Amino acid sequence: MVLWANTPNAEADPMAPGFPEDRQTADVSRVVITSAAPDAELATFGDKAAGARIYRLEFVAVQNLHMDTLWRTVWEHAGEVVPVELYPEGYGQREEFWRSKFTMDAVVSEPDGDILGGDANPSPSARFSFACSWALQAKPVMTDI
Repeated sequence: MVLWANTPNAEADPMAPGFPEDRQTADVSRVVITSAAPDAELATFGDKAAGARIYRLEFVAVQNLHMDTLWRTVWEHAGEVVPVELYPEGYGQREEFWRSKFTMDAVVSEPDGDILGGDANPSPSARFSFACSWALQAKPVMTDI
């Protein structure tokens, strides 16, 4: 699964050679990686000495029920580990757009609260959304490309 944000300009080309097939960005309106200290009651002495952190991938996405979407991944694969790539500076055809990426393994989980549906909206372009927080198995790896 590939997520990215802040595509630098209109020249970013989804048809570029090597452009990921499993991209999910069209469905995502917010994506962040968070870091927190482990629960003090559950942390070991080794965790505390090493400065252990807990990392999560948090996002808001459209409730798109089609195949190969984030919503469908959540619905059908909760509890499974999936590889994720995040391109916070965009993903494009020209070399200067390929700056860095973060790779991680995330445990798919359903959202707490709304998973389907939402408030009525008279706009013809309005879409329902959902928010998820997935546990990461380790600190994401940053790679300059």
